[in-house]
Amino acid sequence: MRKTSITLAVLVFLAAFLGAAYAENHHPIFTLSKEKWGTANTANATFVEDGQNVIWRTSEFFRYATEDGGRYQLGAHSVFGEVVFKAYGVYDKDGQRTSSWFQVEKDGKWTTVENGGISVDAVRDENKKITGFTVSLYKDGKTLVTREMKRK
Repeated sequence: MRKTSITLAVLVFLAAFLGAAYAENHHPIFTLSKEKWGTANTANATFVEDGQNVIWRTSEFFRYATEDGGRYQLGAHSVFGEVVFKAYGVYDKDGQRTSSWFQVEKDGKWTTVENGGISVDAVRDENKKITGFTVSLYKDGKTLVTREMKRK
């Protein structure tokens, strides 16, 4: 009897865990082909070094109009030329965000979280010169993955 209840508890846990992972990656927002997204705009983030503006992040924003009058929005953010994190949002016809997901790429794998967040911090050397940035994905106050991008 004890072995059966442990087995059932493990199966219930796995079903809940796998169900949550499936839900976070299988919203229609993730299956839209690139051709369906319309470009909204592009923005650069810079810092000044030796009197020069240095672009460290380029953000491209895309939109897709939904049939119910709402929209999907995607922000793809490149750090030093490589797409490292993405933010997705679902908005209703009144422009209110109803859902959001964040992704960070590390070692070729994208980690996705619903209703979490991203933090980006500068990495500096002993002379306070920016040598890179860390990008962290978090949810409920817990860091799930951190990626450091070194300056090229």
